[in-house]
Amino acid sequence: MSQRRPGRTLLFVLLGAVMVVAGILAFVLFAQSTLDISKAGRPLAEDEMNAVRQKFGQAQPCLERAEGAGPATPTAPTAPGAPITAVHMLAWSPGERLVRSTTPYWALRASAWKIRIMRTAVPILEYVTLADVEKCGRGVLIDRTTSGGGRVVIWVD
Repeated sequence: MSQRRPGRTLLFVLLGAVMVVAGILAFVLFAQSTLDISKAGRPLAEDEMNAVRQKFGQAQPCLERAEGAGPATPTAPTAPGAPITAVHMLAWSPGERLVRSTTPYWALRASAWKIRIMRTAVPILEYVTLADVEKCGRGVLIDRTTSGGGRVVIWVD
């Protein structure tokens, strides 16, 4: 007859609870983030990106860097304002593909892997850090045309 050890049972119960909590957090993370890829010509993409720029008035993008250059640095200090809630991106490629992405800021802070994925998908983000985003605050971070003729606009609100 084998004797059960209470410590081992407790370990399995705790491990199961941690896995359930991790699963719930992963679901919330994916439910809060959006990614939409659609077909769109240049005029539609430009209209959508220009509407974002107009939302923030004449302010220049806070993080600009030349293609292939090193780390971006905030170009304009920002006054303290409302807390950052989300990071948005519009990216258009000459293949007539428009990518719209919104990620809650808390999700970016909580998940370094998501930032690595975004940097792989959008090379312009290679040198952008969360500290830079926080220094810039709400507004347009990046608005740039790529060497291939595409355009990327990233903003925070």
